[in-house]
Amino acid sequence: MLIIPFLGNAQAKVEVNGYAPYLKSGTEVTLRRIDPSLKKNLLKPLELKTSLENGKFNFFFENAGAEMYLLTVKKRSETLYLPSGVTNLSIKDSLLRKISIENTTASEYANYDEDKKRVSLKSKYLWLRADYDDYIRGEKVDSQIAVEKSAALDSANLAQQNYSANQSVAWIKSNPNSLINSKILYDQLTTLSDDTIKYLFDLIPTMAKQNSYGKLLLYNIENLLSGATPPPFHVKTPQGKIISLSDFRGKYVLLDFWASWCIPCRKVNPSLVKIYKKFGKRNFSIIGISLDHEKEKWEKAIAADGLNWTHVSELKGMNGKISKDYDVGFIPNNYLLGPRGKVVARNIDPVQLQLFLEKFSN
Repeated sequence: MLIIPFLGNAQAKVEVNGYAPYLKSGTEVTLRRIDPSLKKNLLKPLELKTSLENGKFNFFFENAGAEMYLLTVKKRSETLYLPSGVTNLSIKDSLLRKISIENTTASEYANYDEDKKRVSLKSKYLWLRADYDDYIRGEKVDSQIAVEKSAALDSANLAQQNYSANQSVAWIKSNPNSLINSKILYDQLTTLSDDTIKYLFDLIPTMAKQNSYGKLLLYNIENLLSGATPPPFHVKTPQGKIISLSDFRGKYVLLDFWASWCIPCRKVNPSLVKIYKKFGKRNFSIIGISLDHEKEKWEKAIAADGLNWTHVSELKGMNGKISKDYDVGFIPNNYLLGPRGKVVARNIDPVQLQLFLEKFSN
């Protein structure tokens, strides 16, 4: 189970002192702790509220280690990485656009997170993704234009991922004692190789390994990275049959996390169909693990895309036990398991998958 006992750690005191001279007295200020895996079960929920008084506000609470928080004022929010000890904030405008931070760890992460090139590359990717999604949902879709938009989207995604990954590796190597390293490395779980993640995790200081990001990294290393035996599961097919992961021992198995509403997932499906037609009669299987909520839409997508392999779902979206156990924070997402049930690869693309199966399947 991906339910890690964070709350057993010794609690440390955290104090946040804020100064916001451009905001009116009585303005509500909220501080909420962010669950790193979006599962709502890794950290004890914390949401604190107070009001400005003469331009000042204060939060005082306990924390097991440096964690991410969301500061909200007048419906505008800013993320803060807060360790134990005192953090002084100065909000120099009324819209949270100018915040100065007096705390080495907190300001370190703020400066890292505001890297202009990384922000610019991510913004370009998000804009192109929204543009592509809007276009293919339209009434008249030109296939050539769709292909061009898709290629531009893939290129932008690769550019921002590569830059962010390289930036993260360079930072951790240059600043091995920084408390922000567990957060930085966890954010790169899907872009860095398993060997690189394991190597960099060993460089992280002990205190950083004790927060939620550090413990999630350790969980992934022990359960989900290459060479690990992933969590077992027992889940129903659309017909109500219980499928167990152990039923597929002796084969290469692709655990494909997807959903009917996921456009990038549906985009990959034709390639998976071709691969399954070629290797499905050998020692290769696919288990489609849907994060849908509605059975009818799930079944309709299976039929429409011609996905003739095993399908299972808890119909609980990302709140299902499987998605929690496999730390699924986005889709499409996949794990390739070997005949002995151990992880061979994560998030393998169709081209790499076909090359692998041509070499190893029989």
